[in-house]
Amino acid sequence: APGESVYAVRFMGERLYVVTFLQVDPLFVIDLSDAAAPTLLGQLKIPGYSDYLHPLNASHLIGVGKDAELSGRVLGLKLALFDASDVSNPREAFTTVVGARGTDSEALRDHKAFVYDDDRRLLVLPLTLYGEAGGASDYYYDSPQSPDAVCDERWAAGTHSADTRWAPDEVMLWRGAAVWRVGDAAFELRGAVAHYNASAAAADAEYCGGENVDYYTGGAPS
Repeated sequence: APGESVYAVRFMGERLYVVTFLQVDPLFVIDLSDAAAPTLLGQLKIPGYSDYLHPLNASHLIGVGKDAELSGRVLGLKLALFDASDVSNPREAFTTVVGARGTDSEALRDHKAFVYDDDRRLLVLPLTLYGEAGGASDYYYDSPQSPDAVCDERWAAGTHSADTRWAPDEVMLWRGAAVWRVGDAAFELRGAVAHYNASAAAADAEYCGGENVDYYTGGAPS
């Protein structure tokens, strides 16, 4: 992949998995049985990239990274399950994209932030979720009001100035730890624990006029 950057590498026995990125995400499967002459077995090209690859078994890996447009513009956080049972034709078995552009996880930079319970097939990641101002989210539960409803009350009460009422298109919606079950055909969101701090959100984006409005409760679904 001339001109592309290496984003993730995983050694599994005599196989090497490499993710590079420029505009799309090639996943390369390489045979290392002859260390003097590595052989490319197969490759997969998809939008986005993985920053971290975690082995599930001899032929399947979880990838955590970012989704992207074909132009290379980076979007939300992406979880992918790669199937390399056929090394000549690796495939993306299933995937999910979390949040909008700006959504982030420390696991993209530190593998110790990636937690996987193999027995229960549970994946836990720290998550900072970005999306449209006032947008709905599966990651905050039991909120008595939406973010916009909270802001509208303060707006009606005259507590905001007109030049700071409107937030950018993408703002921080939630911060915490999210739990998915790695199912047979999907990443299934099982719960979330909020680590939300209203003043930190206000520092990220002047949502609701920059006022420290704590409208997240952090309750997880049953």
